[in-house]
Amino acid sequence: MAGNGDGVQLLGYWASPFALRVKWALKLKEIHYEYVEEHLPDKSPMLLQYNPVHKEILVLVHKAAKELRENLKTLESALEGKHFFGGETIGFLDIAVGWIGCWA
Repeated sequence: MAGNGDGVQLLGYWASPFALRVKWALKLKEIHYEYVEEHLPDKSPMLLQYNPVHKEILVLVHKAAKELRENLKTLESALEGKHFFGGETIGFLDIAVGWIGCWA
C-alpha cells in the first residue's frame, strides 16, 4: 500500500537501530517521509513537544493525528449521556468507529 506520506516526519539519530528499522519499514511500504536528524545533547523543541515525558528519539509524527483527535472529540460529544450512538442499542456506527478510541 503506497502512500504519499503528507506530513510524515521521523525524528531519529544516525546511530539508532530503532530509527533505521522505521526507515526501512517506511521505504518498504513506499511511504514518503521527512527525516529529521536529532542532536541528542541539544534536543530540538519538536522532539520535546512530541515526546515530553521521555525526551528521547524515536518519534514518528503524522499531521492526521490532530485531525483524528478533533474528530474523536466530536464523536464523544455525540455520545454524551448515551451508551451507544443510536441511543440504547448498538448499531452500525458504533461498530464502524468504535476502534478509534484505541488510537487517540
